[in-house]
Amino acid sequence: MNRSGLSVSAFALTLLAAAPAGAQATPRDQATAQTLFEEGRRLMQAGSYPEACPKFAESNRLDPGAGTLLNLALCYEKNEQLASAWVTYTEAAADADRSGRQEWVKKGKDKAAALAPLLTTLTVLVPARTRVSGLEVTRDGQPVSRAEWGVKVPIDGGDHVIEAHAPGHEAWSTRVTAPPKSGALAIEVPPLPKAAAPVEPPPPDRGAPERAGGTQRTIGAVLAVAGVAGLGAGGFFAFRATSKHDDAKSDCNADETRCGPAGLASYDSARQSADVATIALIAGGALLIGGVVLYLTAPRGARAPTALRAPGWTF
Repeated sequence: MNRSGLSVSAFALTLLAAAPAGAQATPRDQATAQTLFEEGRRLMQAGSYPEACPKFAESNRLDPGAGTLLNLALCYEKNEQLASAWVTYTEAAADADRSGRQEWVKKGKDKAAALAPLLTTLTVLVPARTRVSGLEVTRDGQPVSRAEWGVKVPIDGGDHVIEAHAPGHEAWSTRVTAPPKSGALAIEVPPLPKAAAPVEPPPPDRGAPERAGGTQRTIGAVLAVAGVAGLGAGGFFAFRATSKHDDAKSDCNADETRCGPAGLASYDSARQSADVATIALIAGGALLIGGVVLYLTAPRGARAPTALRAPGWTF
């Protein structure tokens, strides 16, 4: 085994022996952190880096310590998340320096320095023509501050989404795929188009009173027409009743005390027609009168109410 491979293997064994060492955690958090740490070690030894890294990250959240950070950084490195590994090695070295673990300080700094030339970077360019008021740029949902605009920032390999939005403008987004190492990407945010003006709601309908009067007049006219039709029907059945009565006379004796079958049938038809005529004439007359009243009493136009003001009174 060459020196490089021996050095990495020895470093890994040193980290796998390092347990989380935080002084601020509660006993319950410490116990949970230790369990997660051990599970992370088991998964990393089995080569299951995507599953191991979250275990170390949660263990360090519950009980922060340089040892856990070094294990997390190594896990990121094995999983080809070089930017995350570089940041975590640097953080581990600083934490180890505060706790007086100089051997871990050196390991963290050395590993961070070795990864630095291999990092993939992303530069988000925001030209002056794009910098409208309220412009916000994000990378994977996290804000990209103005200080980062135009600066090469280390990123992990894989897909990343860059978005920009500003008040009164349409949003913009793009997706980039970064190589795991030694890549250099640059994305320029274009000027955001103006957003479409909101649709104004229609003004209040001020013709409602006039239309209400028109509706009343329409109903009145319909009723009046129906009344006229009823009167016409009544007149028809009245004429029919008279005609049938005359037919009955021709089949009866002079005093109408004796009638044949045809005469009796004519008398019955005359009485029925007379009844229908009476109903039709009454209903038609009522509809005609009601329709005329509705038509004549309908409002003729819309007029705003007038307030007459006197001291202390409003009319």
